Amino acid sequence: MFASLDWIEGSRQQILGIAGIALMAAVNWRALPLLVVTALSGAIYSLTAMVIDRPRPPEGLVHVIRHTGSSSYPSGHVAFFSWFFILLILCLAVGRLPKPMVAAAWVAAAFVLLAVCLGRIYMGEHWPSDILGGLALGLGWTSLALSVRLISDPVLGRGK
Repeated sequence: MFASLDWIEGSRQQILGIAGIALMAAVNWRALPLLVVTALSGAIYSLTAMVIDRPRPPEGLVHVIRHTGSSSYPSGHVAFFSWFFILLILCLAVGRLPKPMVAAAWVAAAFVLLAVCLGRIYMGEHWPSDILGGLALGLGWTSLALSVRLISDPVLGRGK
């Protein structure tokens, strides 16, 4: 399971992000500004990883299954899936599906995100602090974007 989640990286992650944004915007075009602002977390991730440039866990210290060779902090997988799942549910499920189904979607997203977090550590790709950094980036940036009422109100149905 961890390897399948690990497979979505680099260009595959970018394609998934672009396809997801296109789908969410097609279903809820008013979400486009929020989607674009939230997707900018990728640029923040790249800048942070470049500035900090922390090495991945070494093989002598942890059991490494695979390394991609890039820097370790923060986890780009975790940052990506954090914002992606939140917006996927807000744009495609909230207000469109019955509340129990929306709740189930939140629970499923939390479990997949947890699996991504644990998998990145299990595969030897990240330290736990890298995972926390990815969560802080993904959830923090998404929360900030959602707090800007000008771009979040049309998505959340406020201010009608």
